[in-house]
Amino acid sequence: MADRPSTITKVIFSLDAFAVCSSHYALSVCMLMWFLCVKIPAPDVFIIQNPPSVPTLVAVQWASWFRQAAFVVDWHNFGYTLLGLSLGRSSWFERIYHWFEKHYWRMADGALCVTRAMQHELAQKWGIT
Repeated sequence: MADRPSTITKVIFSLDAFAVCSSHYALSVCMLMWFLCVKIPAPDVFIIQNPPSVPTLVAVQWASWFRQAAFVVDWHNFGYTLLGLSLGRSSWFERIYHWFEKHYWRMADGALCVTRAMQHELAQKWGIT
């Protein structure tokens, strides 16, 4: 039984992983915001492909508000379903990712879909038309 990690070890590892992921996320948002708000000329519209959702949706939505540009999401897949394939559908991270996608699409000015199946799924489950 000595080979199995203790509960405390698992908690410490989880907290460490959370800290690393949070730091990476914050740095990514800052870098994206720097380029979208400062380095590039102001666009009329930001079009982003989804996935990836995190941190792209957040940074582009904030940049579109700051630059007074339209914000359009090009839906190819749901990022949370792809994440669920590797982490499991009951993962807390997958649920947070799902919330991000569902929350930030509401702030978009428009949506594009690559297939009619995706368009149908977005209309039926999320109310995106």
